[in-house]
Amino acid sequence: MLPSGMPRNPPTRRAAGPSPGRGIRRHPVPAWPVPVAALLHALDGPDPLRAIVAFIGALVRADTWMVILFRRESGPAVLYFQHGRQRRDTAYARGLYLLDPVYHALREGRPAGCWFLDEVAPDGFRRSTFYKTYYTRYGCTDEADFIVPVGGGTHVCISLSRAAAPLWFAARERAALRALAPVVEAAVQRVFPPPADTAQRVEARVRGAVARFGDGLLTNRERDMVALLLRGHSAKSGARALGISPETVKAHMRNVRAKLGTRTQAELFSRFLAWYVEGRP
Repeated sequence: MLPSGMPRNPPTRRAAGPSPGRGIRRHPVPAWPVPVAALLHALDGPDPLRAIVAFIGALVRADTWMVILFRRESGPAVLYFQHGRQRRDTAYARGLYLLDPVYHALREGRPAGCWFLDEVAPDGFRRSTFYKTYYTRYGCTDEADFIVPVGGGTHVCISLSRAAAPLWFAARERAALRALAPVVEAAVQRVFPPPADTAQRVEARVRGAVARFGDGLLTNRERDMVALLLRGHSAKSGARALGISPETVKAHMRNVRAKLGTRTQAELFSRFLAWYVEGRP
């Protein structure tokens, strides 16, 4: 029996701190997980560029798409184009790119990210001949460009533009595209991995040339032995590397000298160097 004056159901004491849901700002869950999952699966597929375009297009509508490879030492290459049923554009790469504000923005060192036409184009661009002849051909009014460096002074640009109402990207769409930039950059760089540096490329080329030297003239075992000698192995260490006896190595080298017309290791190296310099690899 409860003592007199004690409430039959005493109130439950709450721990100190804000009550659930109070003072917490709730954000809507972004509609990214499904498109991102689809993108990750498709990057290793037969058409990863189309997959990247589809990923962006699932979140922001566009009417014209272009994926352009900008190379430092040569003109650009249009890797993907879509405008309605049209899947090809040749005018841009033939020379119109020289008037493109995105091309000049890249040459001036524009950093990676998502940029809009009004941020990269000069004030009078919409009155220019390029805008009136090229942009209006596809009815393009507003444009967004993802700029992604892929190494060696090369960039990939994914361009999307509007030709049907609403013609302009709204503020929330601009914010969404900017937020997508890191995902797009990672996806593009996975498709276009940065090239190896010059030293690595030269080493790979020389190594491949050494392996091919004497192809069609020497046996595989003789070529293996020549490759080891050119890399600085002695007959003894070459024998250990190939798992054969020094006598077998000497027999292989007699055959090599007879086939290549060389008498010493120095002559063998000179023969290889002349073959390499002539561009035979």
